[in-house]
Amino acid sequence: MTGKATLIMVIGFSFIFIVVGYLWGNVATRSAENHISYYKNTIARNIAVSGANLALNQVIRDSNWVSDISDRPFENGEMTVTITPLGPPIRILESVGTFMGAEQKVRIKLQRGTRIFAEYAWFIPSVSTGSLNRPWITGDTVFGAFHTNQFLLVDGNPVFTGHVSTLKGLKDVSKTGPSNPQFLGGYEGGIDVSWNSEMSFPEYAADADAGVALGGTCKFQNTNVWLTFNDNGTVTYRTYNKTGDDSSKFSAPVTRSLSEMAPTGVIYAKGGNLFISGTLDGSVTIISEGSSGGGNGNVTLVGDLVYKVDPMISNGNGGYMPNPACDDLMGVIATNNIIIATSQLSGGKANNVDNPDIHIDAGLFAVKGGMQVQDLGTAPANKPLGSIYLQGSMTAGKEEIVAQFNGTTITAGYNRHVIFDSRFSVAPPSWYTYTYYYSVISWLE
Repeated sequence: MTGKATLIMVIGFSFIFIVVGYLWGNVATRSAENHISYYKNTIARNIAVSGANLALNQVIRDSNWVSDISDRPFENGEMTVTITPLGPPIRILESVGTFMGAEQKVRIKLQRGTRIFAEYAWFIPSVSTGSLNRPWITGDTVFGAFHTNQFLLVDGNPVFTGHVSTLKGLKDVSKTGPSNPQFLGGYEGGIDVSWNSEMSFPEYAADADAGVALGGTCKFQNTNVWLTFNDNGTVTYRTYNKTGDDSSKFSAPVTRSLSEMAPTGVIYAKGGNLFISGTLDGSVTIISEGSSGGGNGNVTLVGDLVYKVDPMISNGNGGYMPNPACDDLMGVIATNNIIIATSQLSGGKANNVDNPDIHIDAGLFAVKGGMQVQDLGTAPANKPLGSIYLQGSMTAGKEEIVAQFNGTTITAGYNRHVIFDSRFSVAPPSWYTYTYYYSVISWLE
């Protein structure tokens, strides 16, 4: 009996060990398989996330971007990205990563918004040749948001009270010692704000045609136009269909109320240049459209251009706030440049040279060029001319030069003193140029 019991016990334990060994073997095998599966799926997921980030970068740069990422090799696997509309303004971006037979997906929902460039006190996506001549220097002040898609060049101690962002960073170009720019609203580098990927230029000509149909005289073709805004709500205009800024050669003046001249709120000139100054009582957007090589599409400031009521007042804390008494609003849009006149013929010498400073109340937009001073460095614009006092905003395709200097001392031209008209954040000038952009509202892996 003892021998039989022992045999049964041996057989029983052997069976148990065989079963346990089999089970442990399965566990080890499954553990290895799970480890391999986890590794493959992790790599596939990382590829999918990388594809999503690559695609998002493209969408941010160009809101009309259509994916060209298909079976693209990446980290020994492949990525494929599709982006499709899902009823405007929603788009769905899907990135698929594959690795050794494993597949992972990232699905992102994007929502379209619009960016009005008037929301910045100063916005510059690029610079002209010779950019080191265009730094912000001691005496320059910006109250409001500032952005450039290039370097922010500084020489001395410019002051920025609003948030400052750049794509490429800061560059100190001082030759006399370290600069110390004051970023009172914070600074952030590596920020790329979309420019010209889907710029929307409203149908200015159609808006002007509509104004003409209502009895307006707000559309001009192939002629220069001299506009003087009067503080009683009227506009005096003259025309000259040849090249030049000699004010004496323009036609006899015609004065109309702003509402009669521009009943749709637009004054539009194509194929010529606008020469503007005065005191605005009302709301209007003026546009000068022309080719960059044709010497037109420019707006020249022959003197101060201000509102009847000051748009910004002190907030008591060293900053500014909107003046509730002001309902005047102006947008100034030029295909090419916005120029501060200094010539004797245009009256720029008397207004902008002999008298210090120039005052501008408006949202300024120079699409292909920037703000510049006429004949800077040549008499009579070969001396310090005071400051540009801008209450509004400045957006320009390029940072142009408004001053020449030795170190931080201006030898010719203007300092810049910019106060953002914060009304533009919620109610920019009518027909103001904008661009589309997309933001992420959900991310699913």
